[in-house]
Amino acid sequence: MSTESPSRRHPIITSIALVAILGSAANALVSLGAQALGAPKDGMPFLPPAYITLTVLAAVVGTFGWRLVTARAQRPARTLQWLVPVTLLVSFTPDLYLGVTGAWTWSTVLGAAVMHVVTISLAVAIFAWQLPVPRATSARAASRAVPSSRTPERAA
Repeated sequence: MSTESPSRRHPIITSIALVAILGSAANALVSLGAQALGAPKDGMPFLPPAYITLTVLAAVVGTFGWRLVTARAQRPARTLQWLVPVTLLVSFTPDLYLGVTGAWTWSTVLGAAVMHVVTISLAVAIFAWQLPVPRATSARAASRAVPSSRTPERAA
């Protein structure tokens, strides 16, 4: 019987579930707050089917993206330091477009943008806990290196 916690045995599943559940709950609060401040109650990003679906999608894509970077990048921490903010900024693009074209009110755009910040902030905290970032490739490469078949020569 393993004494290892389920979150340590299945960190990817745990990460997706936590981001999806906590992110959806947080986005429900953002939705209520935005509506209390005047955003339309029937605004697409404030309807539970919309924000829950998009939060789950963000959880899945974010988890696998984080895992890919931590597994492949030579300096994963440094890569994530610029990739996460760039991803956040890019996520604002559809909201800003809908605001500029008049399809959404600016209060709706602001509420949706807050949802993006909340979801990505939760995701980064959960990923850092469940899918820790390794130090650097050189340390990982050294640990995977095949030992030499030669034995060190003894000093005389």
